Amino acid sequence: MYLANHGLKVDAWDISSVAVNDLNQRARAENRGVMAQTIDITPAAFSEYSFDLIAICHYLDRDIIPAVRQAITPGGLLCMQTFTRDKQVNIGPGSPAFLLATDELLDMVKGFEVLNYRDESRNSDENASLAGRAYVVARKPHDA
Repeated sequence: MYLANHGLKVDAWDISSVAVNDLNQRARAENRGVMAQTIDITPAAFSEYSFDLIAICHYLDRDIIPAVRQAITPGGLLCMQTFTRDKQVNIGPGSPAFLLATDELLDMVKGFEVLNYRDESRNSDENASLAGRAYVVARKPHDA
């Protein structure tokens, strides 16, 4: 909704039909350009699309990263935030399979221009919005 409230056309994907239905209802009520779909997010899901911005929050599937990188238009942005293995707070997933290793986000955007990066793994304040997480905002090169 934040992106739609700032004038962007938004395609939102989630495997949860409850989350998708809630978002679609809110978007209709507020007359916002959001199209939420219930899908299994796989590399193939990105094959027919291109996006100026892809935002991934609290989700980690390493297998989709090459497809995500490909789906971003030249000059477009990737914003990604999720939990880390080094987190000092008891939130988010517990399995290392779903947690970022140190600097893993930077490796995922190698070749992109990193506009902002922050790792709050060591933040132990459970009330802090980024505690136990890392995020990156990176721009795909215009010539890619």
